[in-house]
Parts: sequence; structure tokens; C-alpha cells
Amino acid sequence: MYKIWGYSESDKISLRRGVIERLRVAQDLLRQILGCEKWKLKIWDGFRTIETQRKIYRAYWEDLKRRNPGWDDSRIKAAVVVFVSSPQRGVDFPPPHNTGAAVDLTLVDEYGQEVAMGTAFDEFNDRANTDHFENGEDDIKNFDRLVWSFSRQECLFIRRNRLLLQRIMKEAGFVNYDKEWWHFSYADQAWACAQESDKAIYGSLE
Repeated sequence: MYKIWGYSESDKISLRRGVIERLRVAQDLLRQILGCEKWKLKIWDGFRTIETQRKIYRAYWEDLKRRNPGWDDSRIKAAVVVFVSSPQRGVDFPPPHNTGAAVDLTLVDEYGQEVAMGTAFDEFNDRANTDHFENGEDDIKNFDRLVWSFSRQECLFIRRNRLLLQRIMKEAGFVNYDKEWWHFSYADQAWACAQESDKAIYGSLE
């Protein structure tokens, strides 16, 4: 599991106005679902500066290098960018969080407790893939020597929660990054690609 906490100098989460408006739509949609009337969205991360992105990228690179001493730089880079965008993608294709249009979030119940999603936030492995639990069972094997399993019933519960999050976010206009169940965006390059558009609405905030 990998955490980004502590890499930003700001104690506030910033997002584009259009993203905030759509998050309010998603929250309203959630409250209309039977049994979820008092549930809420919990936001973990939004805008990141390029410097913050660089720190996260480098930290994850070094972590993978330490845990996989036999990997060369090309293999490490390929693994890093699955979960952490390069800070050097160019002015026309900035890291998603640098646009202020990408948001990391989850659902919490009426008691403020995060609902089961199968992984913690920023747990970088196959279980983070949005559709990992679609078959109703947990098939991860020997990840970092920490192996545990969910029952079929637990997997179905996790699947339901992920589908619920996907549903309200999609209806509110967001697109999901399929390697991270918690990552959604509106009007950045990933969103534009999903809309079959060659241009995003939002670029870098820097």
C-alpha cells in the first residue's frame, strides 16, 4: 500500500468549479438511492502542483526500485505510470490532478465510516482495478507477500459499492480511470478521450 499524504504543502483540497458542481450532482444522486439517503462523498485528493506530482512520482519510483532490485529503469517506469502520472507529460497533456479536474474519492455511510471498497485509498495493486471484483471472487495472488482473501459474499458487497460509486459519478458526468476505483475526472484529457474529443476543457492550473 502506498500513501501520498504529506507531499503537498497545502492543507486544502482544490478543484475546478465545474468539477465541484458535478460532485454536488453526484451527492444528490446518492441521496436518492434507497438505503443511501444519509451517505456522503468523501474526497481525498484534488489539484496537485507539478512539484507535488514530482515528489509522489519519485517516491513511488524509489519504493518500487527498493522492492524489486532486479528491475531496470524501463520496467520501473512502466509500473510507476500505471498509478502515478509522470510530472513531465508536457504542457498539452498535464498530469490529471494538475488540471484540478481529477478527484479521488469514496463513499461514507450515515456514521461517517468508509464503505467497503476492497482496498484502501492509494493501494497500488490489481485489487485497485475498478472491475477487479466483477467475477464475485478475489483472485489476487502473492502480492508483496501479504495475502488475504474475501469471501464470495464480501466480494459481492464490495462489487455493489464500487458499482454504486461508478453509477452516480458517471451520471454526474465523470469518467473513471479503470486502474483506480477511486479516481474520476471531468473535462481533463482522460474525460476528453472518453468523449472522443481531441481537446480537454481544462488544462494545467499552473
